[in-house]
Amino acid sequence: MESIVDPKDFPASKKRTYLDAANAALMYQGAEKAIIGWQKDLADEDIAVGSRATELISSFGWAVAPESETNVVSMDIVFPSTVYPCLRVDRHTSCEVRLAKGQNSYASPDDVIQLVDNRIEEIL
Repeated sequence: MESIVDPKDFPASKKRTYLDAANAALMYQGAEKAIIGWQKDLADEDIAVGSRATELISSFGWAVAPESETNVVSMDIVFPSTVYPCLRVDRHTSCEVRLAKGQNSYASPDDVIQLVDNRIEEIL
């Protein structure tokens, strides 16, 4: 059977005839190079990648890992998955998580600011 693709573009086609692409297909060599380059950039540079905000917030919490002398300030009205990573880090490092009280989906910025003190970690 004669190949309908250039074997240089799909190296696996040199060894196999692939008849089904419903689940997984042969990888195009250009895609392979892009993926390897992307992974190299991730390994060599300060790039954060995540599939959703919750994953990135969790990663950030562990990357910063506030110590027992610091606190993390948020609000009790935020989506729970944005606070859960801080609470888990708190159990591990004994930092203090402080949540400003909200009402009707609103927390006053002044209430948040009041919870910040000199124990807050400077991360930037």
